[in-house]
Amino acid sequence: MISYDEADLLPLMFRLRGSVYMRSATYAIPASFLAFVLVLLERWIPNYREDSELWALDSSVIWSALTAVLVFMVGFRTRQGLARLWEGTGLLRQMKGEWFDTVS
Repeated sequence: MISYDEADLLPLMFRLRGSVYMRSATYAIPASFLAFVLVLLERWIPNYREDSELWALDSSVIWSALTAVLVFMVGFRTRQGLARLWEGTGLLRQMKGEWFDTVS
């Protein structure tokens, strides 16, 4: 567990230890680099998408793929959250029953 000092609020927000920034950067940096290279190839070689059969990658296909991935991720996280909620509810009821048995 990471101990936090309330006096250092600004450095706390930008610290790397215990943060998801480095983990997310491992996916974001290569993806942005690939997008940058594809844009440069489109500018340097005008018919690059047609020659390499990437012509089907227009904005609607990319938007649909992104939407499908986001829906899957949100659904997965929601399902995990609900599973944790019901597990906690079950444990709370179990604890309440044990207290009742102890008192009676």
